[in-house]
Amino acid sequence: MNNIPELQNNERQIERLAAQRCLYSRAKIVVGFQLILAIAPALLFSFLMLNWPGLKIYATLSALAITLLGFGFLDPLHKNWRKIAAQIQEAFDCDVLGMDWTTLRAGKQPPPEDVMRYAKSILKDSDKVARLKDWYPKTVGQLPLELARLICQRTNCQWDATLRARYSFGLTVSLWVVATVIFILGGIANPSFDGFVLAMLAPATPAMVLALRQCREHSDAARTSDQLREHVDGLWSKAINCSLELSTLTPESRALQSEIFLRRATVTPVFNWLYNLMAPDQQQFADRGADELVDEAKKKLALP
Repeated sequence: MNNIPELQNNERQIERLAAQRCLYSRAKIVVGFQLILAIAPALLFSFLMLNWPGLKIYATLSALAITLLGFGFLDPLHKNWRKIAAQIQEAFDCDVLGMDWTTLRAGKQPPPEDVMRYAKSILKDSDKVARLKDWYPKTVGQLPLELARLICQRTNCQWDATLRARYSFGLTVSLWVVATVIFILGGIANPSFDGFVLAMLAPATPAMVLALRQCREHSDAARTSDQLREHVDGLWSKAINCSLELSTLTPESRALQSEIFLRRATVTPVFNWLYNLMAPDQQQFADRGADELVDEAKKKLALP
């Protein structure tokens, strides 16, 4: 009853998915480099100053340099790549799910020449291309576009909420482990308050601030995605119980899509290793959930 399953796998849409995957990967590399750059010197100086306490001034200087580098160069770099990736993903969703592009929220669409340039490295790898196919559950093709679109958006929100909640939890645990190690070593090497502040607390501050910021960012994004999913569930219930006309779902989905774009464009992406680790199971869960929703709609709306 709609052509989402076919549209999402055509050459143009696969190219867009490849481009956004490339850009998000670049952004993740920069974020990972920031984390390593913040954590490694703090741990290194913690060990070195057990034998050379005079290094504390260099530890403090390294913390200042890392903070300035992150704020002045690395943050703008990965934010720019993230925004372009979100715009390309938005173009994919608008075409595949049959929605208008909103310049007010998303700005101008990236030129096709740029999309092709970003996609080129991914398109060379057949395995990576295969993982981009069937982005949304194929079973949604059995429903009217308004309902199918809603299932796809729900899948997006559910996946994002689960992924970011787990990442936030893991990052929080890692932060406490690293902070505990640094504080223990700091207490051994620099029992005085001044020595502890200069030698341990100052070098560890960039890492702690960055990790805390990401923990809060991903936790808030997970809650937002979960709230959006609950909103979709409410719309779905009304639609299949005939208390809401299907035609009214289009503006609702467009408003929902704007919120999804905002989250993509403003929240730091989750590292590929966690995404790839969770993706197989999550794909099964998404397909199963879509199957149940499709069956429910077909029964209640007497669809063929």
